[in-house]
Amino acid sequence: MILRTVMRNLFSTQIHGIYFSPRERLKLISQLLSSEINGLLPVPHRKFHAFCVGLPRSGTHTMANIFNKYYVAAHEPHHKEAIINIIDWNHQRYSRNRMLKILCSRDKALRLDMESSHYLHHILDFLVEQFPQAKFIMTVREPMSWLESEVNQNYLTRNTDSWALLEHHRYSKYNYEHEFASLKQVKNIYPIRSYLSYWKDHIHKVLCSVPSEKLLVIDTFDISNQLYNISSFIGVDFNTLDISKKHSGKRRSAFILYDKVDKNEVRELVQVHCQEFVKEYLPFMSKYLL
Repeated sequence: MILRTVMRNLFSTQIHGIYFSPRERLKLISQLLSSEINGLLPVPHRKFHAFCVGLPRSGTHTMANIFNKYYVAAHEPHHKEAIINIIDWNHQRYSRNRMLKILCSRDKALRLDMESSHYLHHILDFLVEQFPQAKFIMTVREPMSWLESEVNQNYLTRNTDSWALLEHHRYSKYNYEHEFASLKQVKNIYPIRSYLSYWKDHIHKVLCSVPSEKLLVIDTFDISNQLYNISSFIGVDFNTLDISKKHSGKRRSAFILYDKVDKNEVRELVQVHCQEFVKEYLPFMSKYLL
């Protein structure tokens, strides 16, 4: 299995439709081979170990920047390789043991105190198992503004093979029909109910996978006011956190959802699909669904 994967990565310019340069292909091969000798690789020296596994478009970029002035932090590092590994795992091309080895060698190569990457939630069980001392932060954004931002993001990444593949992976599985004709013909835009289903599934996965004492849940719009709680939870000096780049992940608007569809109709869908979930799992967000 490993030889077949190495050969695929060596000779294929596209893997799952994602273009890889020769240099990137060699990096993939190096990662795979280094996972075989993972036990011989040095354990990273860290000041702490944490992951931000919030929703996409929920402040994960901000979370990385909060830490990267004094600590080793990164937002979505080596994302192409990570997406390939996630897709291969979900298509059962890797055994559980193989995936653990890959994640361990990746961690040793990155040597991060904080990694903030929304797609890590797909392999969250591995992270919890492999790094029992790690802390986890989940940023959560209320559904209406999250939908607008995520739909715009999907429109911007419609011709970016790696991100489009990941977005297809997370939204196409729900098999909903488009609710709005104005969205149906737009490449890489999915039904509203698919987005809302993923919103709930992502949050539920994190809440169920991470022990409560190792998880901090933060409202995206309250990050600036949560620095003390964040520093206390992680175990670092409050004064080492930097909020000056809090909007670093903000993207230009190319596709404004609520110019294309009736906002009140979307709000009704949010009420139907999310209200009970929020009451049960995120009561502090109920104010957004009134």
